[in-house]
Parts: sequence; structure tokens; C-alpha cells
Amino acid sequence: MDYYQKYIKYKNKYISLKNNNSLQTGGYNHATVILITRQISYTILERLKKLLALNIRAYIMCDNKPIYSDKSLSKYILYYSNKKMAKLGWTGLYLPKTIHKITAWDKGTYFAYKLNLPYVWIIEDDVYWNNYDKIKELLEINNDADLISYPLHDSYIENPNWYHWKHSNQDEITLDKNKWSTSFNQITRLSNRLLKRIAELAILRKRLYFHEVMFITLCKINNYKIVYLSDLKLDLYINIRWDKPFTENQVKEYIEKNKNILLHPVKYNL
Repeated sequence: MDYYQKYIKYKNKYISLKNNNSLQTGGYNHATVILITRQISYTILERLKKLLALNIRAYIMCDNKPIYSDKSLSKYILYYSNKKMAKLGWTGLYLPKTIHKITAWDKGTYFAYKLNLPYVWIIEDDVYWNNYDKIKELLEINNDADLISYPLHDSYIENPNWYHWKHSNQDEITLDKNKWSTSFNQITRLSNRLLKRIAELAILRKRLYFHEVMFITLCKINNYKIVYLSDLKLDLYINIRWDKPFTENQVKEYIEKNKNILLHPVKYNL
């Protein structure tokens, strides 16, 4: 079945999706955050409680079925079965490989779409910050970007030799290599209309793609606004990288130098 035939097959679903999920971006939005994690830990539960105490709409989405004792938090701790996600075609966001591993990235973005809100933040559990007032300021920022993320590296045109290009299947998103790009999304904000584009891919393709390629490429295809965390005017030192976790001593040094920090990855307190 070719792409056009798939479109015809799912046309009614596609139209229904566009009609029922049509909030546009723009304007101030009460902050909504989905913390994604493999499994529940003390650290992420404390983070959830602190965000809720700041009047931030916050949830935890887990890879695995969550086990926890504080039942007062049950409505904020979420989980979808892998079977459900596979049936939806909402898989493949986590790794740029042909073999899909269904994770909280898939489940968290699906829940974000179902919320049908103008904007939703998604934050990995190894993102660290030391000042909740500053993180609240970031999460509640009045900015109409469809994607707020962190710059990863050059686009395909600038650097066609990036290791993950051949694994990411971005040619199934668009054949226009001028649109292929990448972003770090360990802490990222997605607009409702960007989530709609993701949902349409899930319907038409019965799969999704590595988030570091898919989010920003979809924005470029649709001429959606992209803003990088490093460009926001906040009193917050931000350093996002993928390789070596920051040590406890490094975190302390960053705080001494910069006061307010946002780092990834930090794993020692998880």
C-alpha cells in the first residue's frame, strides 16, 4: 500500500483529528509538564510534588507499570501499555534504529497530544535544576514557539555525515533534505499543532521517528516557529549534552559559578 492509498484509508480519521484537535498556538498558557522516566524513584516523586506545589500542572509518565506507595499522587502518575502504543502506531521516538523500543517518550507525547492544550513541556528524569522559582519562570514563559528545545548540531545540508542520519528514516517524513535537522529535546516544549502533525504521522505511517530529528523537521516542513533554550532571556545557565553525566562535584561548581542551573544528564541523585 503506497502513501496515497494509506491517506485514503485513514482519510476520515485524519479529518476527524483535524476537526477535534484544532487549538492554535499563541498567548499565555498555564504550564503543563510531563516528566518521563523508566520507573518511579524518590527523586522524581519529589520533583512532581514540588512542581504541583508551584501550581504547575505536572504528571509522570513511566516506561514500565509504576509501583509507588503514595496513593494521593495516583492521578498524576501515568502509564500506557506497550500493546496500546503499538496499536496506535505511536512508537519509535526514543532510538534512531529500525527496531523500535516503546518508551515513555512515545507514551508521554501521546498523552500530551490527548491533553489538547496549547503547549506541553516534556522533561526527561535526568534533567537537573537547582532553583524551582527559575524553572517555573521557564515553564510559564510567554512565547508562541511551536518547539522550544536545545540546539544539537548542524542540519543534514551542513553535516550529512552525522551518525544517526542513516538510522532515523527521516526520508519517510519528507524527501526534502533541506528540511532535515536535529535538536536536543531532553527538556522541550511542543505546541498543540506540532503534536497534531505527529498524530497524523502515527495515523498514516503506523509508526513515528527519532524525536531529535522528527520534532524540528516537522517544524521546518510546516514553517513553525522554533526557539532554543539558549536564546531565552532567563537568569539560568543551561548546558545540555548527551554523553558524560555531570558529577556531583561538577554540579556544585556550576552552582557556585552560575547560581541557577539547568543541566543534562545528571544521574547521581536518581
